Amino acid sequence: MSENRLLSWRHLRWTLAGATCIFLVFALPSLMRSAYSPGVGGEGARILVHVLQGGLMLLAIGTILTAVFLLFAKTKRPRGIRLLLFGIVLGALTIQGMGLANKAENEAFERFAAETEPLIVAIKAYERQHGVPPERLEQLVPAFLPAIPDAGLSAAPRWRYSQNRQADGSTEWRLAVVVAMLGEIIYVPDPGCGSRGAKVTGGTWCYWPW
Repeated sequence: MSENRLLSWRHLRWTLAGATCIFLVFALPSLMRSAYSPGVGGEGARILVHVLQGGLMLLAIGTILTAVFLLFAKTKRPRGIRLLLFGIVLGALTIQGMGLANKAENEAFERFAAETEPLIVAIKAYERQHGVPPERLEQLVPAFLPAIPDAGLSAAPRWRYSQNRQADGSTEWRLAVVVAMLGEIIYVPDPGCGSRGAKVTGGTWCYWPW
């Protein structure tokens, strides 16, 4: 293989590698949006986003460490400089992509909180009328809701509704959706999320990791 063809092949490899990594970085927000769009993506898309985030960041760190090692060898210093620049750019782009993916996830949670408000209102209305919350969500139909709404998040499609009898005789209810492999998004009527929870919306929904 001639020197010119060898150089062209190397340039092509760098171009393809860079283009692939950039595509993956900026695909992260779209994948995250699809994970929380009804009927699209689902749990697999959310897991894939986190796998890609981790893989790209490890690739960036590994590339930078390899480049630093090559910089100490005079004959390989030019290659080390190229690898170092590639690793730094990839790391910066990955961090940017992770930020955009997190923003897309937060927007999905805000939309989720707004769309589930009628269900929350119906449970509270039932509790006011009967003195206790419903034992099952189906008891809200048809007097308080025409139908039980879907959770609206394909990454967390199913409701978990339960009751807890308190020491004073009152009954507390709990509404949640399960997020694949990571925890639950739980409705809490008070402003706080407790010691192990973190807010996922501006008010009443908290994320609790397992």
